[in-house]
Amino acid sequence: MLKKPQPRVYSLVLSTKPPQQPNEYILGFVQNPALFLPEHFRLLWLDQQNGILAIMSKTKSDPSRELYQAILFSKEKWTPETVKDWLTIHPDYKKAAVPVEHRKR
Repeated sequence: MLKKPQPRVYSLVLSTKPPQQPNEYILGFVQNPALFLPEHFRLLWLDQQNGILAIMSKTKSDPSRELYQAILFSKEKWTPETVKDWLTIHPDYKKAAVPVEHRKR
């Protein structure tokens, strides 16, 4: 009797890992996750050298549009004051997601 071949499982090993420890980051900006499509969330480095991470997703109100749901800053390199300054200088990262019921028709 022939055995059905087992699928191979590959794991992707990245050279840099996202944060794994709680309280390692300052939450600089956040939007309600319910405004985003849950299957499209992704984590990316905005600036790995300076410890700035972002969570992005496509919005429910406009699935062709991807926005920042949260921006996190490494506590090793940032203070609440410097995070506030960075967000003031970079307002484009804080574009608000619009609830589905408020979108233009």
